Amino acid sequence: MYILGIILAFILGGLVGVVGMAMLVAGRRSEKD
Repeated sequence: MYILGIILAFILGGLVGVVGMAMLVAGRRSEKD
């Protein structure tokens, strides 16, 4: 159970990180435009 929880945490953390980076990139592009 602990292993599954850790794996899920890494997956969710990765998704949040990817979305966060996408939002930052989109924000910077919109500011430049």
